[in-house]
Amino acid sequence: MAVGLFIARVMLGIAMGAHGVQKAFGWFGGTGLKATSNYFEWLGYRPGALFAVLAGIAELTSCLLLLLGFLGPLGPALVLVVMLVIAGIFVNNGFFAQHKGYELSFMYMACAVAVAFGGYGGWSLDHLFGIDKAISPAIVWAALGVGTAVGLVNVSLRRAEKPAHATTDSSASHGRTDSKAGSKAQ
Repeated sequence: MAVGLFIARVMLGIAMGAHGVQKAFGWFGGTGLKATSNYFEWLGYRPGALFAVLAGIAELTSCLLLLLGFLGPLGPALVLVVMLVIAGIFVNNGFFAQHKGYELSFMYMACAVAVAFGGYGGWSLDHLFGIDKAISPAIVWAALGVGTAVGLVNVSLRRAEKPAHATTDSSASHGRTDSKAGSKAQ
């Protein structure tokens, strides 16, 4: 059981960390903070720089918490925050990823919820420090509930109208579709 939990949380943590460093530093084919900020502006999340920084922080923090197996459901809750926002952007495209849908976000959220309820297992800082004994199902539900609420609040902050200074050029390297405008950003 410990091996399975370890593999699940480490793989989810690595994936979240990769997204975070793409946004923050432009690593692994990412665009870096400036282009990501412009993309967030174009999507309707203003100020784009603030949302880009917060998304990067949430992704990198969830990565560290998942990799270390630390602080129970907090890492998975951060995954929910980020992935709910992404799902909200692409929900109008339908479910499947081949049509720029929310399928991948849904899978990340499912993995996060499974890890949150499964716990981090014996190969974790939570187990080493005895934190895992203090994490009840109620705490898991509360953390995931807060993560869901914060994600949905972020989804509600999106503004449909595009600012005059934001162009689709900033989103071109992301190769994504803006579901509200229905245009391919490439």
